[in-house]
Amino acid sequence: MFSKLKRILHPENMLFKMIILNCGLLLLVTLVLTAAGNYIYEESIAERSYANTMEIQNQVLKSLDLIFKSVEDNVEALGNYPEVQEYLKVDVENQQASRVELERQVRDLLLDYSRIYSEYLNIVVVSEKGQYLSNDSYRVKKLPLTEEKWYQDAVLANGELVLSPTSLG
Repeated sequence: MFSKLKRILHPENMLFKMIILNCGLLLLVTLVLTAAGNYIYEESIAERSYANTMEIQNQVLKSLDLIFKSVEDNVEALGNYPEVQEYLKVDVENQQASRVELERQVRDLLLDYSRIYSEYLNIVVVSEKGQYLSNDSYRVKKLPLTEEKWYQDAVLANGELVLSPTSLG
């Protein structure tokens, strides 16, 4: 039996050459299919990963749009309160008693808003005359608020919502 195997495995034997050729072809096909499969799989994973990333980004953008719309709606509602409208128009020097009462009402309104909407860090109402009320901020600088960049940006926005990282004067 050993001699028969020795004869088959002799390099000049045709059967040996066929076995080697078939094993080589089988190995080559296996390697090509494995490499192609890996490439296709990697491309598929990269494509799916990109699609998932884009979907997450879209969801974040939609969420931010909803948050900004909510802020915009709340700012508009707050600005439409009669007490706020009156406070913005009050003559500080000639309507002192009225101003004090309006300040109390508007400050209570701002505090209510800050309790309901705890994600709002700071709500400030500023009149064209430089009077201001806030739920939780106090001024450090003496520069009139109407001259500060965030106020000027808000005026130039023509009623559009302006978010500013700048703190109050």
